[in-house]
Amino acid sequence: MILLSLVEQILLLAVVGLLTAMILAGVLFRFKQKWVTITLLLGGLFSGMLGALVWIFATNGLEDGPLMIIPPVVITLICSFIIVKYLKVKVSKKGIFKVRNLSFVFIISLVFLMAISMLPLAHPDAGVKNGINIKGTPDELRVSSGDMFLTEDQVEKIMDPSTSSLDIGIDVQSSSVKFPRILANPQVGDTIDFEIVFSVSDESWVYPYVKFCVFHDADGDETYDAGETLWQTADFCINEPGSGSGSFWRTHLWYDLDDEPWHQMSVVGTTEGTLIMPVFNLETNWGAEDDYMDDQDKYFLNTPDEHRSPRDQLSWEQTGPGEWVFREGPDQGSWYWFRELTSSSQEHLRTLYGRVYCDTWTNDKDHCLWIQVFDMNQQVGDEDPYDMSLTPINQAFKQFHVGGGELPVISIDVVTWVSTMILGVATAGATVTAASKFNIIKIV
Repeated sequence: MILLSLVEQILLLAVVGLLTAMILAGVLFRFKQKWVTITLLLGGLFSGMLGALVWIFATNGLEDGPLMIIPPVVITLICSFIIVKYLKVKVSKKGIFKVRNLSFVFIISLVFLMAISMLPLAHPDAGVKNGINIKGTPDELRVSSGDMFLTEDQVEKIMDPSTSSLDIGIDVQSSSVKFPRILANPQVGDTIDFEIVFSVSDESWVYPYVKFCVFHDADGDETYDAGETLWQTADFCINEPGSGSGSFWRTHLWYDLDDEPWHQMSVVGTTEGTLIMPVFNLETNWGAEDDYMDDQDKYFLNTPDEHRSPRDQLSWEQTGPGEWVFREGPDQGSWYWFRELTSSSQEHLRTLYGRVYCDTWTNDKDHCLWIQVFDMNQQVGDEDPYDMSLTPINQAFKQFHVGGGELPVISIDVVTWVSTMILGVATAGATVTAASKFNIIKIV
């Protein structure tokens, strides 16, 4: 699947509005009233753009698919009928009958699309459950302060070309949407929402896990170089699909000395080096005796918006200053039960969402999202997902720039939207006025 950018969504839905108005004009009066047709087409174009605005704000610009045509079509129909009624356009009964039929077909199609979109939630594709004994799960971690980064030896191994036969694609989309502004690159204090969709080839992803982090791209080359600073986890998080989605992605959640939710930990600076924590596609198989915390619906302090855990995950307990113990999840040497992903697995099972908060120190700098993909089935003899020198099957970088700079920025604010709507109304009004003045149409 190829995710559409913000500009592509706006252009596509503007065209949808234009086509809707064109179909309506053809059905109602077969394009015989030229100036009315032009007015409808202009209204359809701007209605499509307004529909794009509604869709982007509703989805943070991270969703595309058949349902995205609903806002521009509905808004264009309303706008077109207002224009037709205002201009007192003569429409044949046959044309009205056709419009009613088309409306009925649209409503049926809308119900069908909504039902299809709900099917993954009603019937989650759980996939095959596979067990494997994993080495290297840390029992406890001693956290150190200071910058977090990877060494040259680690980076050299991570950047080695993959020898795996497994083909997993990574498609990343990101945007900063905060009413009434839409930005491709954010400002200080903004958040970036992102969506990561994994595509699986004919060969199954048997024991899926990924690693995710954000780093300051000091030289702007859109790849990680040894010594570049990894972001503190407090400024970003992975928001997996909700508990009713059938998804099994699980992260590491840390609790403080009072057993209160603290952070989702994706990157940890320890006394032995930096760890990028694995995110497993994992079944919970630990028993009640290991049930330290039920993480579902608890809020963790990642980003000012906080992170709500959608399900029970891997829990850590703080036992002292800078000391955490792994309390809930498969212990070292025990079996992990993974959920296999295939090319036929539903998309919501292969998707991760997340959020990044741009703090003051990030201003006027390049930064990157970094996603690495692994499969325990490809690590025979080295079943340690916490090893920081493993070569991933695939990896992807998504660069963004905070604040000023020369990178392309999509900036659509309230002034832009108001100006666009005023221009659309003024253009349509001028068209109607000119047409009536020359007796091309008659306004009753």
